[in-house]
Amino acid sequence: MKKIGLLISITLIIISIFSACVIYRWAEIEVQKEVPENNAPVADAGVDQTVHVGDVVYFNGTGYDSDGIIVLEEWDYDGDGIYDWNSTLKMASTHIYDVVGNYTATFRTSQS
Repeated sequence: MKKIGLLISITLIIISIFSACVIYRWAEIEVQKEVPENNAPVADAGVDQTVHVGDVVYFNGTGYDSDGIIVLEEWDYDGDGIYDWNSTLKMASTHIYDVVGNYTATFRTSQS
């Protein structure tokens, strides 16, 4: 685990009513908080598919996060780097390819 430290300096001024002296005291307090390492979420796009032009293709990727919650799932259907579909719900996505070719669809998950 990674430790994040915070150093707090406190100056205490104590004035005694019963005597004519003023007492100054200084104290330093170090507060640390352990922050667990963040593990990246895991995304699985599923198996390769072969379809015909005009067929509905079902994309049902799965994702999980060992130390958080998946808050967003996204699909890039044609591999151009632009994610064409996204959802905050775990659900399947569909797409229809109108042109013959080999496409690499990419599935991405984001964690909280």
